Amino acid sequence: MAAVAASAGDAEVSQLARLTWLLADSGERLGPPSRDVVDIASSGGPGSLSTLLAPLYARALGVRVAKIAVPGRPAGGLDVLASLPGYDTDLDAPAARRVLDDCGYVHVAAGGAFCPLDARFFAWRQANGAQAIPNLAITSLLAKKLAAGVGRVVLDIRVGAHGNFGATAADARPNATRLVAVAAELGIRAICVLTVSSGAAQPWIGRGEALVALASVLAGTADGALNAHAQDCLHMAGLAVDASDAASDRGALAPAATSAHEAMLAAHGTDPQTFWSRQRTIATVPRHVVTAEDTGRCRSTSVSFVTSSWSDSAPRSP
Repeated sequence: MAAVAASAGDAEVSQLARLTWLLADSGERLGPPSRDVVDIASSGGPGSLSTLLAPLYARALGVRVAKIAVPGRPAGGLDVLASLPGYDTDLDAPAARRVLDDCGYVHVAAGGAFCPLDARFFAWRQANGAQAIPNLAITSLLAKKLAAGVGRVVLDIRVGAHGNFGATAADARPNATRLVAVAAELGIRAICVLTVSSGAAQPWIGRGEALVALASVLAGTADGALNAHAQDCLHMAGLAVDASDAASDRGALAPAATSAHEAMLAAHGTDPQTFWSRQRTIATVPRHVVTAEDTGRCRSTSVSFVTSSWSDSAPRSP
């Protein structure tokens, strides 16, 4: 893991900043960039919990967190939260400001009140194989930070074949440096954290599974790769609040992080106990281990797999 915080003298920076303003101004804003409003975002990657867990640590460290995200990812942070009954992702600007004022953490969707043009552009990128174009990823990400009034952002760049910023650290670093420079022109302080990985960040893959992983970390029972990933999330939260030295004891922060999570869920319309009961149900459904005969990549076959009886699209009462 390496942090990137340098500026870039790139001729494209001003053009990218103008496009970012255009995308942000297509909808409402929570306010101008404020130093006490932060976010930890991610370029996306299998098993990454950085957009779910790191904001809770940042909140526990005393800052406010505002997140506007594009829905529709397989297991993005917003999609994981939206799988909880009652969670309202489509708040308008006044309602989102009330949530931010009341509990210090708001996590809503782009496409309605916020960044509607960016949401449409993102859907076009997905449909036309343009999701992994770094400059477009930069403007899309920063437009949502600008609309959210974020003054400081840490971006978790998952470097690999799946990445939007490059398949290798050498490819991703200049794109990360360009994002930092564009953010500076917009009045946002940005730090990019490059994490090189060829696989999942932790073993709980999927929307429901992410709830189990999050609960395990908050309860202090995480181990192995999940525990290491949680430590990375804490490090990113520390960078976001300029308290990396103080953010060393996850156990001490766990109660405040848990309270922040429950307050945010309640403010968005979900009974916090629903989260705890839902993750327990998912954690205890029957499961099977399928072991490959050799290393390699999965490919499509005619074989069908049934992993459990759980369906996020059809929630049931625990």
